[in-house]
Amino acid sequence: MIICALIKLNINLNKSMSSVKTFIARQPIFDRKQNVIAYELLFRHPFENSYDGSDPAKATSRVILDNLMLMDLDLLLGGKLAFINATRESLIENHMTLLPKEKTVVEIVEDIEPDDEVISACKRLKDAGYKLAIDDFCDQENLQPFLKLADIIKVDFLQIEKEKTKKIIEKYSDGKIKFLAEKLETQDIYRKARSYGYHYFQGYYFSRPAILTGRRIAGSRARYLDLLRGLSKQNFDIDKIELILKHDISLSYRLLRYINSAFFGLRQKISSVRHALIMLGEIELKKWISVVALASLIEDKPSELFVQSLIRAKFCELIASFSNLSEYSDKAFLMGMFSLLDAMLNQPLPKLLLDLPIDEEIRNALMGQSNSLGKLLGCCMAYERGDWQEFEIISKELEFDFSVASDLYLNSVEWGQDSLVAIA
Repeated sequence: MIICALIKLNINLNKSMSSVKTFIARQPIFDRKQNVIAYELLFRHPFENSYDGSDPAKATSRVILDNLMLMDLDLLLGGKLAFINATRESLIENHMTLLPKEKTVVEIVEDIEPDDEVISACKRLKDAGYKLAIDDFCDQENLQPFLKLADIIKVDFLQIEKEKTKKIIEKYSDGKIKFLAEKLETQDIYRKARSYGYHYFQGYYFSRPAILTGRRIAGSRARYLDLLRGLSKQNFDIDKIELILKHDISLSYRLLRYINSAFFGLRQKISSVRHALIMLGEIELKKWISVVALASLIEDKPSELFVQSLIRAKFCELIASFSNLSEYSDKAFLMGMFSLLDAMLNQPLPKLLLDLPIDEEIRNALMGQSNSLGKLLGCCMAYERGDWQEFEIISKELEFDFSVASDLYLNSVEWGQDSLVAIA
């Protein structure tokens, strides 16, 4: 099973390595019900000098758009919209029309002056059926001409005073324009933006815990914590795990459904819990337990949080496999899964880790220690943020060939989505 997965990965890499590749990551955009309605796509060309101080928005060029057209947008977006930064060049040269209008929101970045050429280009996009968003809007006078064409106004909550973010929506709300609060870092700021009337939300608030002191894990969910405790190498006991599964019909059913799914493509059906555990083996069993247990622990959280943990786990594993830390790939997977545990359970991570006898290196990395696994996690998170400079610095330390990063990330997205279906 592992061999098949590696063969598939190598095929995907070989298909795409023949062309010049672009770094690409995605950040979710939520509606008021915490549903993902779009992803902002973050780009950088791997041969572009990331240390020259140039504007990151200029990364959106014809080369990047050409590469994007070679990617599987349905895989990358999961049926959602794509928010993509436009440059003056990409607007005037009609590069944005290379992308499907039904899937694309064109972001007008704040340093584009609305001269006659740019406004004409924006009108052409509107007439063609594209949606337009004004990025980093803070009531600048020079951006006023864009307002007549805008479908969405993005307001940066990290750079603007909170009172001003409220006044903007009061001043420009006309029933047609939607407002997006971006760079939301905490649950408190998200709640403020929501109370002001913002329609959409973007930032890392959803992956940060809203700490609830004195909160206890419900009895019905304690079983999943027992499974997570069983991941410890020194305590790994297949008999104990089999016993836990046999006392939970839904868990047993999910295990059998998972291993009999197309995800594995086994010729012979597996009909017993014991047989399934043996077929998976310790490494894959640990992965399945971490995935299904964490999925069951999420309560009143956006499903994107779990999707992110799946993608991060796989991405950490793959980065390790292609770096000088290949022997850490199994630990890297579990570290990625556990890295969002505090947000899932709304409890401090140190407290949760005390209750889970996980590997000490994983624990230290999650607590912020810059050990080998900690650097691996930092590399992964820098890529997720689109912090390409930090990503390249850590990649060099890890001797990671970052030219394959985009392929590994896309494979992680695909694996995460396939896993989500398989364990449902």
